[in-house]
Amino acid sequence: MSAAKKKTPTKKATPPPPDDTETIDATVVDVGTAAVGATPEESEPSRIARAKALTEKLKARGLDEYDHLQERRETSRTIDSVFTAAEYDEEVGGGILAAAVAFRLFLFMVPFVFVLVVVFGIGADAAGESSRSLASSAGAMGLLAKSFASVTGGSLWGRLVAFVVGSFALFLTTRSALKVLRVTSGLIWDVPIPKLERPARATGIFIAVIIGALGLIQIIGVLDGISLIAGLIATALFILVPAGLWLLFSLRAFPHPEEAGWKAMVPGALLVGVGLQLLHIFTVLWIARQVDSKSDTYGAIGIALALLFWAYLTGRIFMAGMVLNAAHWYRSHDRPDSELQPDEILDA
Repeated sequence: MSAAKKKTPTKKATPPPPDDTETIDATVVDVGTAAVGATPEESEPSRIARAKALTEKLKARGLDEYDHLQERRETSRTIDSVFTAAEYDEEVGGGILAAAVAFRLFLFMVPFVFVLVVVFGIGADAAGESSRSLASSAGAMGLLAKSFASVTGGSLWGRLVAFVVGSFALFLTTRSALKVLRVTSGLIWDVPIPKLERPARATGIFIAVIIGALGLIQIIGVLDGISLIAGLIATALFILVPAGLWLLFSLRAFPHPEEAGWKAMVPGALLVGVGLQLLHIFTVLWIARQVDSKSDTYGAIGIALALLFWAYLTGRIFMAGMVLNAAHWYRSHDRPDSELQPDEILDA
């Protein structure tokens, strides 16, 4: 009897579960390939586009604010005065005049500080002080004194020779700086520039005023460290004294219309006083740090560059004071129809 063979049922092979690891790896590879394959040229335009969009947005907002302020000129005397002064500054070339004044101021500073530090020994300890401390106590003059502090000392004969040479250079550069300030005032006011009477006396007064201003800074520094009230008084003095000195020079030394009295010079004088106070703070916080970094990298040239920038800002403040007075005056007075002759400038 033939036994029938039993067939054993065969199980269907179930497919293996999908491997999530392979899927993740493939995704990572795709993303990594895309990241590696991205060139700077492909990612850079997005940054440039965002920067351009931000620039255009800020520009459009600035133009809107400008148009809004222009509309308010008819109702606001202050806004109209600011716009008038800005337009007048552009007309007379205030930036170029400020550069001329800055160069003369820098030439004046070098022999002035040289005489004070090298000849009289003032600031001989400047080499051991930080630039920020020197800027706080003596402004930009203190920063320049630090570069001269290493050459103090010497014999009596050497000091005498240095005094003669330095004093002669100081006289020439002071007279030149005063002449440029007079010429720029005549150009801004558009008036003839009379010849300066007693130039030697005016030069000596100018030097004495600068020395007195440095002494004032020292006194203000002492007051500032006593108390809060004394500090506020010192800040007010730092604004009012330079403003008063600028008012005096504007009336006595700088050409201007004869009809313009001291009241016409007050706005510019106050602007100069406030501007010099802000410049002093900027000198302590930023220019002093630049002097340290630039001197380590470029030596004396770095100090000169930082001080030239300071001199330009000072010249810009002086020109702003003159422009503000002239623009405000000519709003209610006829502007003279005169042209400066080259010989007037040379003989100023």
